[in-house]
Amino acid sequence: MPTCLNCKKMHSNPCVCMGCKKAYYCNETCQNEHWDYHWIDCKEQPIEASPRHQLAIRACANCKGIGKMVCCGCFITQYCNKMCQSIDWKNHKEICLLLHTA
Repeated sequence: MPTCLNCKKMHSNPCVCMGCKKAYYCNETCQNEHWDYHWIDCKEQPIEASPRHQLAIRACANCKGIGKMVCCGCFITQYCNKMCQSIDWKNHKEICLLLHTA
């Protein structure tokens, strides 16, 4: 089982960093708290996507800023912070539930 980089707890269904796909967190709160430490390592990791796809993946779904956290429901949609995620939830909820159950 992966260990959360922030709180060091083991989780069977962790969130994964969408930038490097190597960092695991137990939830969005831990991911956000650890971002100040992880972003340097994350930027050094090669991303296996075209430059156009990287921009789409890294954009906050609400404000189009840099996505620093990923939805723990679908593990795809990114947000720059919890407030943007809360604002976008009414738009994201249906697709999140579909992706989560797929």
